[in-house]
Amino acid sequence: MDFIAVILFIILYHIRPHEWIGAAAALRPAMVTMLMALYGTFTRENGFSLALLLKTPHDWLMLAYFGWIVVTAPSPVETFKSSYSLFLYYYVIVLALSSVERIRKFLACWAIMVVVVACLAVASEFGFDPMHGQDMTQGMMKGRLILNVSIFQNPNALGHSMVPAFGMLYFLYFWKRFFAVKLSMLPMVAMLAWCLFLTVSKGAFLSAFATALAGYSFRRPLIVKVLIGVVSITVGWAALKSLPRMQELDRPSAEGGIQGRVWVFRWGLHTFFNTSNGVGWEHFAEGFARHSGFPKAPHSSYVAVGAELGKPGLCLFIAIIYACFATLVRAKTEDDEVERIRRVLFVMVVAYVVSSWMVGWSSRASFFVMIAVVGAYQRQLLGLNEKLPSVEAPARVRRRVKPASEPVVETNAPSMPPAVPIRRRHRRQLPPAATAPVDKAQTPAPKPEPGIKWNSFSWKDYVMVGICTYAVVRIWSYAISTM
Repeated sequence: MDFIAVILFIILYHIRPHEWIGAAAALRPAMVTMLMALYGTFTRENGFSLALLLKTPHDWLMLAYFGWIVVTAPSPVETFKSSYSLFLYYYVIVLALSSVERIRKFLACWAIMVVVVACLAVASEFGFDPMHGQDMTQGMMKGRLILNVSIFQNPNALGHSMVPAFGMLYFLYFWKRFFAVKLSMLPMVAMLAWCLFLTVSKGAFLSAFATALAGYSFRRPLIVKVLIGVVSITVGWAALKSLPRMQELDRPSAEGGIQGRVWVFRWGLHTFFNTSNGVGWEHFAEGFARHSGFPKAPHSSYVAVGAELGKPGLCLFIAIIYACFATLVRAKTEDDEVERIRRVLFVMVVAYVVSSWMVGWSSRASFFVMIAVVGAYQRQLLGLNEKLPSVEAPARVRRRVKPASEPVVETNAPSMPPAVPIRRRHRRQLPPAATAPVDKAQTPAPKPEPGIKWNSFSWKDYVMVGICTYAVVRIWSYAISTM
């Protein structure tokens, strides 16, 4: 029940029938799905206890993040009501994805739903427009493609949502797959590329380029990474600059959209340095309106979190993302399916990190769902749920068994006494230390056991989170001065 509920949630999250079908809105599918998920969680086969909710660093960081959001809000009660469902789904999904197969199916459903969104958006250009978004595409958006639902109602939001799906499909249906499975991926990738191209989103193009570079270089030898980097910087960058609107990056001061980002970036940085707790969760536009006279979106997840939650909030946000990378980089795998999931999640996290500089979706459910899948993967590596396939296999012990057909020879000859070793004085025995040396180069190094040994923050992790937070603030300041 719990797994069915989270699959239904990821479908409803992308299609959002309650926003364009009147009857669906009356049924309140989101509420029904949450009730199903809660019922499935409390009645799961392995049982339920509160201790199950806090098993990994991701769980503790999410709890701390939720507490900071509520405590620092101008109206804690209202903020609790508007945000608790996001964290509730985090814990439900962490418990529901209790096996490698469940995680893989959930990620496959997620990738396919992004393809469905791309199909619906492209189909609106050819007359099939049940969400009535074609007028907005051709009018307000000046030909840039959108899908007329709340989370895809902007070309940049739609384009950035396509980015992680490329890597997800590649590792789910192409990497170490049979030829027939690889062919099934091509139409889906073509649809994603078509939709991304029609959004004409510069930020989405850049994010797709960076994500592809990181995903294709992951766990490759150093020389291969260098070659990929050289080709990307030369041929890849030239191809990227040939896409529509990419020439505007050469003169950012002349582009109105970039200048609008400079305004909100500057105000967000000023708020970040001059307030201890920020303006409150999802109060960025309201705070900017008090300063400038009109509301404006943050256009960056880092800017949104820094201005809304202050320095501790941004540090917690960075720590959550750092914990995801720590899990995916430090994991040891032997099974292809476990490694496949790791690569899919790595692409998703990289795409989110890059896109978060250009779109503000820190409060979207997709962020919490992504962290939940990584948290479930961490639990799987630790063996807290179903053990890994490579660990489940019992060790084979070779035994020398006497064949049943071997004849037993009986003899009446008297038994001989055991042989006594003859001592030869002219041969001097060498001490054990003087035996022939063993060539260490020929001895294979023991392979690390699959799984992960990291499950708590050490002082090194805290230092790395501080360095990453400082780097984000420096990039934030640099973007203001160069755009």
